[in-house]
Amino acid sequence: MRQRLITFVLFLNLIPLFAQEWVRQHPFEDLRDVLDVAMSPGGFGVMVGEDGLAMETQDFGETWAYIGENFIGTQREAASVPNGDGTYTTWIAGNDLWRSSDDGQSWEKLPDPEGVGSTFFMHVLQPDELFVANYVTLLKTADGGGDWTDITPENVGFISNIFFLDSNHGWVGNRDGQLFITQDGGQTWAQVMVAEELEEYVEPLFIDELNGYASLREDFYQTSDGGFTWEKIADNAFGNYTDDMMFTDEAGQSIVATSFDTGIYQSTDGGQTWSRTLTGSINNGLYALPDGRAWIGSNYRSVYYSPEPGGAYQNLIPGLRVSLQEIAFWDIDHGWAVGGSSVLKTSDGGDTWEASSLQGFSTENSLQQILVISEQEVWLSGRRYVVRTTDGGATWEELFEIPEGNLEYGLEKVGNSIMVVAREGVIYRTEDNGATWAELTVDGVERLRSFDFPDEQTGYAVGSQSTLIKTTDGGANWAEVSADLPDGLNILEVSFINPDTGWIVNRDLSDHLWKTVDGGLTWASSSVSQNIRWAGVDLVNDTLGYLYGGTSIVGRVYQTTDAGDSWSSLHDISLEITDVHFATNTSVSRLWVAGVAGNIERLETKLLTNAPESYPAQHLNVAPNPTTGSLFLQLPAQLSTDTRIEIYNAAGQLVSQQTATSQLSTASWAPGLYLLRLTDGQRHYQSKVIKAQP
Repeated sequence: MRQRLITFVLFLNLIPLFAQEWVRQHPFEDLRDVLDVAMSPGGFGVMVGEDGLAMETQDFGETWAYIGENFIGTQREAASVPNGDGTYTTWIAGNDLWRSSDDGQSWEKLPDPEGVGSTFFMHVLQPDELFVANYVTLLKTADGGGDWTDITPENVGFISNIFFLDSNHGWVGNRDGQLFITQDGGQTWAQVMVAEELEEYVEPLFIDELNGYASLREDFYQTSDGGFTWEKIADNAFGNYTDDMMFTDEAGQSIVATSFDTGIYQSTDGGQTWSRTLTGSINNGLYALPDGRAWIGSNYRSVYYSPEPGGAYQNLIPGLRVSLQEIAFWDIDHGWAVGGSSVLKTSDGGDTWEASSLQGFSTENSLQQILVISEQEVWLSGRRYVVRTTDGGATWEELFEIPEGNLEYGLEKVGNSIMVVAREGVIYRTEDNGATWAELTVDGVERLRSFDFPDEQTGYAVGSQSTLIKTTDGGANWAEVSADLPDGLNILEVSFINPDTGWIVNRDLSDHLWKTVDGGLTWASSSVSQNIRWAGVDLVNDTLGYLYGGTSIVGRVYQTTDAGDSWSSLHDISLEITDVHFATNTSVSRLWVAGVAGNIERLETKLLTNAPESYPAQHLNVAPNPTTGSLFLQLPAQLSTDTRIEIYNAAGQLVSQQTATSQLSTASWAPGLYLLRLTDGQRHYQSKVIKAQP
């Protein structure tokens, strides 16, 4: 049972002001993905990525600054080559084509190569000689982009990567396991299969005209005749097909690669054996110098660096980017967030977060749930363990370990007991502050995911195969509910606002949720505008609630102000959202979201107490109330011409504002409770209005 705040009653005594914009509070504001990196031996380098991300460094990536030019759209490729005078030319390609010939002192935007448009692959040989390609067209220039020549191999299909050793010798891989070879600068091409009957993505990498390598999906191959015949030298070298691959030495024996997953793959014996380093985020393009140093662009504005071939990698841009599983607050200022083995704590409403790790416990990489007992006492659960602090996180003690299974969801305080739900259909309960635990089971229930208690006696737990169980004695005994839910629902989350009224969401991709008003016996589904994997639903009072979830590329929050009868989009970002928390006091309401990449964002709405001494407000007569259509206002006499009407919903968010008029249309209002506020700068009038279902 989440700590529910009486926001509905509070709202009736407050005047909500403007809701501010969403503010990212952790780990930092810019979490755009880095898609490629380039670095010169002198220390100048660039990172480029999605949505116009372009930054530069003068110290090998120790510090970064945004490039002052107007980069628009996604930039996917970067490369640096020497000018011959100690400076380097750096190219950036993607949505546009950019060049700096003076180590980033100035940048020039070039015309898009005709026939390619957006660039997905680039190989630079000399300051003015380069090759660019999209998925179906390959072009080259020898004059810095003044003229381009189409050298696309016939029947190439979809290009998967390109590599050029010099002006004449080049190799182009496609998605069908084929390699196209040129020895005359693209005038003619030979076509070979890297491995018979294996139609997968090919990425070539060559030491000289004869000796080279190629990745084919997860496997690694070698050639000694320029790519006409191939021998597999490593099975399952990568987790996926490779994204980028470079040598980290001059002999061609040390190789680093990325593979569209969270691994960095390294070999120091010419590809015979490979090691993998996990970073926690998807790794993309890379750049390596012959002295062994390598930089790898990664999601969530990360750049990983290693000083030597086969060495360890560290993120040059600090910040905890673990996937957060839950966020919870004791009051408007003191809160916690957890994910992996990491714990975040704030004492100022999330403006700053202090990170600590529980790697000393067996909970590493598993923290899932938070139970805030007081400002100092917090319980956490994850995988097979429950831990607790009583000194605000300075020290932690391990309280409980289950013999098997996962304590993935559900950690609740109900009366004098604390309960945790195990995925294998077991509920564990302690009544002596964690000293001993009782095991509670229900016949036929094999999989549980979460539970919720609307009061100290009534509770509901849910799980796979449409499982719904109920307790009416504070969790001492549980029994299945004969609900009319569809068969096979993989129920992830449950939220009840009172013993009869509650909501559930399905773990699988869905555009709806279910609501009951009779204690779980019957359920009605309601739809939202998007298909998504919902992470949860949380009703904070009788009318206000939030529905949230996402995928690897999107996170969404929906809001209801009419007890779940209708839902409207509140927040839409490119990062998956795993949890939300709402808190309020007499001056402000705050909604936090948490999710992947350590992302924490807050939406804040300022409130003014309706105190006659400081902010007198008179009653505004409106009719009909409740209303389903037009609303008529009895305007006070002698209003100024700039008098405004402001309409706020039950969450305190401004819905609309306009010049004062005696008639309003409520057609665009969702059913629920609203506050009408009329002001001319001197006098203030307000009225609560209920928009009823048509």
